[in-house]
Amino acid sequence: MEAHDFAEVSQIAYHTGFFGDSAQTFFADRALFGDLWLEPYLRCTGLASGAVGFVATRAHNHPDHPEILGYIVGMTDQTSYQIALSREVLRATFRSLPFFGPFAC
Repeated sequence: MEAHDFAEVSQIAYHTGFFGDSAQTFFADRALFGDLWLEPYLRCTGLASGAVGFVATRAHNHPDHPEILGYIVGMTDQTSYQIALSREVLRATFRSLPFFGPFAC
């Protein structure tokens, strides 16, 4: 999985994030859901962190930009994941505060 896949993968994650149904049932903010669910895996890259991510694609009508059908992410180093997730939670918290605004973090 590459950083440019984030928007499409985030959309899939949100639409299937509640036992295969939309995460909207328990999480109203689509962008925040994507940030918290996927960003830790994208920020912790390289073999040292153990972060892996794959997307299943289909070339269909646009061979230069294949359609993403699904994804899988994981991390072998739980500590790195917890640190990255904590950073995303803090980043999201500060973005939501009026005195920091959207460009503070």
